[in-house]
This record gives sequence, C-alpha cells and structure tokens, in this order.
Amino acid sequence: MGKNLHDEEKPQCQIIDGGWEFLEEGFDGIWCKESLGVVLDYAKSVARPITVIAKQGNDKCYLPLLEYPDVDDLLTPHWYFPFLRASWFTTEPELLLVAEKFANGFNFTIDALDIQGLDERFPRGTPISVMDIREDLDSTLAQYPKGLRKKIRREFNRNKVEFRPSTVEEEYELLTYWIRMWNGIREPKKSEEIWFQLLQIWRANGVPLHTESVYVNGELVGLYVMMFDTDGIAYGFWTVWFKEKYQSRYGFGYMVKHRQMEVCVEKGYKVLELGSLFGSESKERWSTRIIKYGAIGTGFREVQA
Repeated sequence: MGKNLHDEEKPQCQIIDGGWEFLEEGFDGIWCKESLGVVLDYAKSVARPITVIAKQGNDKCYLPLLEYPDVDDLLTPHWYFPFLRASWFTTEPELLLVAEKFANGFNFTIDALDIQGLDERFPRGTPISVMDIREDLDSTLAQYPKGLRKKIRREFNRNKVEFRPSTVEEEYELLTYWIRMWNGIREPKKSEEIWFQLLQIWRANGVPLHTESVYVNGELVGLYVMMFDTDGIAYGFWTVWFKEKYQSRYGFGYMVKHRQMEVCVEKGYKVLELGSLFGSESKERWSTRIIKYGAIGTGFREVQA
C-alpha cells in the first residue's frame, strides 16, 4: 500500500494547458523529451493537451491528458507507447487519485488506460493478452490447440517465408501505410509518420528492439516490432502489413506470432505481451493467460459490464 496522504499536508492541485514539458526526464529511453515532442506535435492538431498536477510534500504527479472535441473523457496518450508506467507520472500513486478527484471537480472525467505499477486502489484494469514462452519452441506451441498449430504449419509449408532485419525505408513505407489506411485522409499528413518517428527515437536512445520485415514468396508483405524490458518481458506491439493487398492471400498473423515465439526462446524471454484485447479479439487465440493493468478514472468503460 502507498502512503496515507491524509496524515500530511493538503495536496496542491491545478490543471494547465499543455504542460507536457514537465514530463521530459526520460524513462527507459521510451518516455522522453523527443518521444513526447513527437506525440505532442501531432496531438495539438486533433486535441487539446492538458496536464493535471498534484503535489504534496516531496511527492508530485503530472498526468498528461488529451481533450478531444468529440470524446467525453480525457485520455492519456497510451496508444503511442508499448506500455505506460505509473512511475513515469508520479512519485506516489495515491496522488493519481487526488488528481482524478480534482479534475472531476471541473467536470473532467479521466480515462487513463494501460498503466503498469498500480495496485488494488485502481481496479478498472485493461485486459492484456499474454503469451507464456516455454523452454523451447515446440513446448511453447504445445500450449495451443491442434487446429491452430496446423494453420501455422500450413502457412509455412505452402509459402517461402523469410524474416529479414528491416531497413529504415521498409519501416517508413509500412508504418506510414498502416496509419494512413486506418485513419484515412481526414487526419493531418504528419500523423502518418508518428510511429516511424517514435521507432527511430527509441532506437537512437538504445531501447532494446527487434524489428524484422516479412517476405513471402519474394515479396515484402509486412513487418513487426518487438521491444524488450529489463524485467524479462517482451512486447509485440506493432505488427503491420499491406492488408488491402495481402489479407486474403496469407495468414500473416500466424507467421509473425510463430516467429515472435522463436525470437523470445532465442533471447530467453519468458513472457510476450501482445497488448489490449479490446478491438483486437484475434489476440485472444494467442493468449495463454490474460492480465490487467491499472486504470485511472472510468477505466476501460467499453468492456465494463
């Protein structure tokens, strides 16, 4: 449990426009001045960035949020990062509850998702797909039904599949294509480059990454990006492919998940997190278990019964 803030001086709170410059310390090379600058540059074109601040004694909390004109809740920029950690926002998790209550007083409803390091005081968690990695590839595959293993074998038997270290040109082509496909022409053009820019920043910062392009029968079909954490967890957070051209031709997801299992076995990682299950039901077939991260505010309201 955290501190009892009621026994100390009254917290000081405020809501300010922008304010994300307070969050530039640089955690793990992921959450840093450069990556936040890229997100903020894009966010300003579609939403109003604000920060809810709460301080008490030597503890502080800076919660970056985005206010969209057509969304009821204030959202964290969780979809740009493989994960968010409470330690990136605050030195004392209790202050997150203080910040939430303060924002509610101004008719702001916070919906901050996918945050690691929160305890039972933050019960509205996000369902996260987890793949447990065994001592070798065969035992990892043995966790899954026979039918799924058969589909994987079929894709590799009927196609020549190659995994190559991705080039910067391939990363740009595929990552910008994927965002353009999903967002359409309504979004500003610079939004197409946000994933590519973040990837280059993380690589320059020495973040442990594994990126490979996927060639099928000699054609570039897609790529995937994995990130590795010091706590023995691998994150398979971006998998993109030329969907409009190849989705009915290849089982791209089966190829990539099989390869990600191989990479984790080779590197000694025992857990592969595949991200939120909401809107990505296909991940459930790969889940050996489902965990929950914490949430601040309404939580994952879309799946709350």
